Amino acid sequence: MFIYFALAIWEIALGLYVYKFLDPRKGKEMRWSFRWDQIVEFENKLFDSQTNLHVIRMANKISLGFCLLSALVVILDGLLHVYLNFVDFKEVIAIVTVLAIWPLRWGYIFLKKA
Repeated sequence: MFIYFALAIWEIALGLYVYKFLDPRKGKEMRWSFRWDQIVEFENKLFDSQTNLHVIRMANKISLGFCLLSALVVILDGLLHVYLNFVDFKEVIAIVTVLAIWPLRWGYIFLKKA
């Protein structure tokens, strides 16, 4: 059960990382070792972050919510696997979470940008 809790904490940390460090204004203030300059610069050119800052921040909140939901699903999967001997899906859930964050963020930004 420890592995499931560790994976859930990792997914929450991933969501917080996206929420905190992919904000165009907050990202510039962070240390160089934490921020993803190439991604922030690419998104600045693609989405015009000065006029769509509220949309980008909302997309980051949605990504954080998705990661929290994935963490809850991992905990539920762990409980079902340990106590009821269901099939283990923790690896699939982790991969889907990592791969779904970017299309989720960028899709929301493309749909809602001014």
